[in-house]
Amino acid sequence: MNEHKTEQIEYVDVDRWRKAIRDSRLHYEAEAKKLNERVESISTELELIERELEHIRVEEELISQTTRAYEERTEQPSRRSPLQGNNLRETLIIHFANSDGLIIGKETSRALTEIGYFSDRNSADGAVYTALGKSPFQKLDKGIYFIPTDSPEWKRLRGTNGKILDARAIAQLGLKEQHKTKLMDKVESILAENPSWNRKQVSKELQKQGWDFGGKNPNLVVSGVFMKRAKDQKQISNQTLQPLLSSTS
Repeated sequence: MNEHKTEQIEYVDVDRWRKAIRDSRLHYEAEAKKLNERVESISTELELIERELEHIRVEEELISQTTRAYEERTEQPSRRSPLQGNNLRETLIIHFANSDGLIIGKETSRALTEIGYFSDRNSADGAVYTALGKSPFQKLDKGIYFIPTDSPEWKRLRGTNGKILDARAIAQLGLKEQHKTKLMDKVESILAENPSWNRKQVSKELQKQGWDFGGKNPNLVVSGVFMKRAKDQKQISNQTLQPLLSSTS
């Protein structure tokens, strides 16, 4: 009996193959979806971090500006405008009320800040509006005040020696005072290095350094400074000696 050898044919289970491919595809699609969601989440976090960093940079700049402003205010000596009037109330009446007794608070604060009567606008606003809120001033409208021209204060201040100055004139007055103070400081600085110098030598040095004398004779200006120094030194000497003289009398 002849034995016939038959070959076994392997059949591919197409359905199972397709299922395996489909499952793999679904798996990778799910993984890809997770990755996309993670990328979106990280992008959102990065955006939030960038916003927070920008907020921090803005705060740092504000702090730096505040620090610079504070340093400038502490390094520079306070300057007081030579306006006529013993206090702010009198100054407002003499220089900032018009001939009808009207005073504009905003313009007054701005002018007083520009000439150095106040170091900053906030201080000026606070002081000016506080003064205007009291007698003898009366409020007519927002930021507009009035002092009766028949009031004792008006007659005392504007009826005799009170002279109103416009904002430009007040600003010029303040600038002149600042320039005078700077010249005094400059002369003191020169004399500190050269204590034996006279007024002509100081005048020559100032001209050499290009000091602006405003068209005036340098020698006369410096002579005025020397006279002011001598007067101040005499007052200081008297103040020093007075207690000693009192104790010995």
